[in-house]
Amino acid sequence: MRHVEPVKLKNFYKAAALGGAIALCCMFYIFQHFKCIDLSFQLEELKQKQAQAAALNSELKLNIATLSRPSRIDQLRACVWG
Repeated sequence: MRHVEPVKLKNFYKAAALGGAIALCCMFYIFQHFKCIDLSFQLEELKQKQAQAAALNSELKLNIATLSRPSRIDQLRACVWG
């Protein structure tokens, strides 16, 4: 077994620890970046669903207004009570 000077070994451990810390920071940054991209896709999907819900809401309000029109109600009463 080869003898390594304690100073060189200490420097090696410092360099390894520094490299590990840098790698950890890079992995954390990459994770955040991909999470941000995923959330932006989810946001776009939710905006699309919100627009569809707003369109359906408008359609249903128009349907309610049409069905509750007083002249239509009078016509239905006339047909039923003849």
